[in-house]
Amino acid sequence: PSTTDAYLVYCYTNIGLLHYDLMDYSQALFHCNEASKILQRILPPDDPDLATCYSCVGTILYHLQDYPNALRSYEKSLTIWQQRTSSDQSPLAACYNNIAVVYDDMNDYPKALSYYQKLLDLDRDASSPNSVLLAEVYNRIG
Repeated sequence: PSTTDAYLVYCYTNIGLLHYDLMDYSQALFHCNEASKILQRILPPDDPDLATCYSCVGTILYHLQDYPNALRSYEKSLTIWQQRTSSDQSPLAACYNNIAVVYDDMNDYPKALSYYQKLLDLDRDASSPNSVLLAEVYNRIG
């Protein structure tokens, strides 16, 4: 990747995040999508930076209530994180949580529950479970 590409990704991402903070989600989406296009061109398809970008786009789409496309972005991120072996399972947990929340908001409770369960299983298997996360998930699933 060229230095120019790296700077463009940096700029597009930061502008997108500023628009996100201003709740101007359509502009946030535009800029983050531009960053995503460059990353898709310059990075291998399993790169964690690409997974993070997909997750950011998913979050913006979620706030735009474009749930089907938010799910697609989150699932792309999930696919990348599932292929990586790491002791840090937090990106995988974040993906499961994001997908569960979208299904929950779509009133697809069985699918939401399955992703909440994956999140709980992942957290239970962790060497240091996150008790706050467990409490939040149990609160959501009742």
